[in-house]
Amino acid sequence: MLRSWGYLVDDTFIGLRYARNLVEGNGLVFNPGERVEGYTSTAWVLLAALWLRLRLDPIAALTAVTAASAACVLVLTARLERRLAPPDPARIFVPTSALLLLASAAFAYWSLVAMESMLFTAVFLAALALALRECDTGRWRGSGLLFLLLAFTRPEGVLLFVLAQGALFGIRRAERGRWGPALPLVTNVALFAVGVLALLVWRALYYGELLPNTFYAKVTGGREQLETGIRYLGEAVLESPMLLIALLCPLAFAARSLRTRLREPARMLALYMVLLGYVLYVVAVGADFMPYLRFFLPVLPLAALLVAALVRALPAPSRARAAALPALLALECVASLASDEPYRAFVAHRTAVVGERVGAWLAAHVAPSDLIAVNTAGSLPYTARVPTIDMLGLTDPRIARRPVYVVTPGWAGHRRGWGEYVLERRPRVVLWYNSAGLGEPHYLSDRELADDPLFRFFYRIHSATLPPAAGGQDERRASPIRRFLGHPFGDDPSGRSAIPDLGLRLAFHGGFPAWTSFFEGPLQIVYFELDARDTDLWEDGLRLHRDVPGFVDRVVARDRDRRAQTPTRDPADVAGVAALCDESLRAIESHDLERARSLLSEAASRNRSAQSPLVPQYVANLAVETGELFTAVGAEREALRLDPENPLYRENLARLLSVPYESFRRSARPVAAR
Repeated sequence: MLRSWGYLVDDTFIGLRYARNLVEGNGLVFNPGERVEGYTSTAWVLLAALWLRLRLDPIAALTAVTAASAACVLVLTARLERRLAPPDPARIFVPTSALLLLASAAFAYWSLVAMESMLFTAVFLAALALALRECDTGRWRGSGLLFLLLAFTRPEGVLLFVLAQGALFGIRRAERGRWGPALPLVTNVALFAVGVLALLVWRALYYGELLPNTFYAKVTGGREQLETGIRYLGEAVLESPMLLIALLCPLAFAARSLRTRLREPARMLALYMVLLGYVLYVVAVGADFMPYLRFFLPVLPLAALLVAALVRALPAPSRARAAALPALLALECVASLASDEPYRAFVAHRTAVVGERVGAWLAAHVAPSDLIAVNTAGSLPYTARVPTIDMLGLTDPRIARRPVYVVTPGWAGHRRGWGEYVLERRPRVVLWYNSAGLGEPHYLSDRELADDPLFRFFYRIHSATLPPAAGGQDERRASPIRRFLGHPFGDDPSGRSAIPDLGLRLAFHGGFPAWTSFFEGPLQIVYFELDARDTDLWEDGLRLHRDVPGFVDRVVARDRDRRAQTPTRDPADVAGVAALCDESLRAIESHDLERARSLLSEAASRNRSAQSPLVPQYVANLAVETGELFTAVGAEREALRLDPENPLYRENLARLLSVPYESFRRSARPVAAR
């Protein structure tokens, strides 16, 4: 819990953006004027809106709710254990299930992260406890209302209601030989059905859909989705032995020696059926990408209850029973912390932190009405407060419901995209991959934009470097913000490295044990911006989208008209930059690319008065050598702008606009010194 203290998740800010728009009178929307249900938890968003309305820090308030929910989960799990297996009055009751949860790093992490997962788990356990009481007494206790709140907290609440009611129905039959009183079941089903129907009607009237947009964005179908779900389950059972043992419970039920000592076997079997049904659902929908088993968190208490029942069923007194609980606790701790989840959680946190910094930077560099396109739709848009296209489709129905699904690898929930649609909306700024952007395409929209000739022509790649955050200015006095055993982010022979897109500096420590220290470092932002000088060609570009030579001819005609008004250049300045270009060419031919870059940088600074097309042409040559396609396109475009009559520049630009991105990258020469 101490390691996770203060951690953020980017998706938290998606709900906060909806909540802020609601409080500010724009409605329950991500972008004002666009009604899209891009959040998963209605109750969580409304709770966030309440905190904002009360002028409280929403992250702090939601984290407090999460921590309180975690405490409730521990109490409810212990009470369920007492109820399912009444303790011996002569012995002290030890809540084995609660201890197992406390040993889980997944439980610790989600106890302090401002997401709805822990609240969902607490409401589920409370509803299940009331439903068990109804099963015992035959009287309605209100579990249907809690299950309805569960459905408002996450859509999976509907599945858990169905699984729980089916399991309890079986308990009545197994324990009494009949189905038992029908009033609690009928009341719960009626209340739940009316409440869910009301939610569906409201959703259809307000958003025009019966399911949240997140469902369409994340549940992509196909073999890849199932493979992702199976892989997620495999990772989960390795990181949580408690979950693995719980899933193997039928083997224990089959062993007569254990089955005869199990207390309440029918109820244990009912809990197992709920656990198994939910696990199969998670696998079928492709699971999740977030760290620490988020999708399995609601049923971890059930797994703990089942494992606790197996521990109690061991022969007593015996060495096996005496050692079982300490061994399980130690195994759960080690398995949770020995995985790569701590690193993934840290990266998720840094992504959100970087998004806040980049969002603040963008807010100062674009107009409030400018449209941006990103893959991280949380902290960056929340801080920037500008209209945003979510290129992964969580908050964009067109991308989430793309007519032709393109199969892509990658994380669950990150496979949607539609580069052509993004381009049609003409955002001013586009950031690939993560919060700070990247010069290489990663997700589907990125890759499609990289191959689109119009994107290459109209957008210029830029970079900006922000200084280290507070505490990272003086390297000699700076304290590490995190340490990890081993070298999870690779190693560097120099003992130092940097991750500029996360704003981090790394220091590697050898020996045994080896570890890595993380410090605040400069943050590099890489983004694509619409070139305002060519916006009058936009309609021609859309019309000639697939006719690149025809579009280049149109560009040349426009540039020729503009170039006729350009004043005469100074021959001496032209000769000076030409000499630098010739020297840079010799450096390129001798593979001294760093020297060539330095010479061309000097030539570019002197070219403001010379206006020689040779400088951008040689910059394009160097960029082709080093595999920087977008730099090459921008430079070749500038050469053609300065000399529209040159057929070589026209041919080069058409080729650079048409070449497949991957083919270009494979043919590039790696950057190296002589």
